[in-house]
Amino acid sequence: MRIKNHRLFLDEKTQARFVPTNNKGETIEPKYLIMHYTATPTAESAVNWFKNPKSKASAHIVISRDGDVTQLVPFNLKAWHAGQSEWNNLIGMNNYSIGIELENAGKLMSHSENQWRAWFGGMYHQDEVIEAIHKYDDEPAGWHMFTKDQLAAAV
Repeated sequence: MRIKNHRLFLDEKTQARFVPTNNKGETIEPKYLIMHYTATPTAESAVNWFKNPKSKASAHIVISRDGDVTQLVPFNLKAWHAGQSEWNNLIGMNNYSIGIELENAGKLMSHSENQWRAWFGGMYHQDEVIEAIHKYDDEPAGWHMFTKDQLAAAV
């Protein structure tokens, strides 16, 4: 992969799927990557949400579970992925970063036998879940795991 004119290319000639959103801001000079999970049932539902003006959210890139990449915002423009944020004496990380969203249900709500349920009703087999304690929690919870294809595309 490479970047040409602030757009992602999968190889020398093939541009990654580009689905523009109006949920973007002014020109930035990114210094960091911030990665999130989408908390949606599909990558396409995340893309559609980021295109919706009511969401007041966006990301530069969405990576599906099979590793397909969709770009919504050119890398030199601010995407709205980090909300009110501060890190390393910088306030408003949208001004300093590229937002990458990985299709993933995130923290799962409940489980029975070998199935875990997401907030949106999706069910995930135990093989797709890891139990871990979030730094702000005291008890372990189920978390939807990322796929090898997603992580390869992110790298």
